[in-house]
Amino acid sequence: MSGLAHPATMLLVALTGAALYVLVQHGTIWASRRTERLHLWVSLWGLTALAYLVTRILHYAAEDAAPAAMALRLSLGVLVLAAILGVSTVRDLAGEERHQWLPAAVLPIHGLMLYLALATELFVSGAGEVRVDLFGRSVQWMPLGAAAIAWIPWGIAVIGYCGYVVRSAKGIDPAERRDLSLAIASLGVAGLWDWLLGMATCAGRCCSTL
Repeated sequence: MSGLAHPATMLLVALTGAALYVLVQHGTIWASRRTERLHLWVSLWGLTALAYLVTRILHYAAEDAAPAAMALRLSLGVLVLAAILGVSTVRDLAGEERHQWLPAAVLPIHGLMLYLALATELFVSGAGEVRVDLFGRSVQWMPLGAAAIAWIPWGIAVIGYCGYVVRSAKGIDPAERRDLSLAIASLGVAGLWDWLLGMATCAGRCCSTL
């Protein structure tokens, strides 16, 4: 079955509605109460979630390697923006007042990751092939680039910092701290597993061609 018509892809289409709801709801609250900065961050995070889902749908809909590679590069770029917004959201939610300089100080690193993701083949190769994934979808599979491993320390640093901010926050209820910590850890584990799986697939493919 083609990637776009597959039920698993239709689930992504349905999730765009949830992301749009978060975007509109929190954006409306912030527009009426400009002092509620947390709603602004959550609204923008909802926008990045919506954009990421759209890029993944475009990837599954692509029939050629070029649009598939572009969709994947755009999804990586959106992930960088989501990380920036996620850190700001967690800091506001936890009432973190320390190290106000830190988010701005690491922007050059995020900018470099964004540039490499969108403008080079160091993270996503441009040579693809049609494969059937675990859900039975026929998709354009794009091998990871030579510098793809850089995403692992970058992701661990972002997730680790968010977890540290939540765990050290004094104004959060213990139950909320636990739930937020679990949510952040789940994102980290899922992202790490997905990236390692992609790297292992690439390694297996390279070995099979020797």
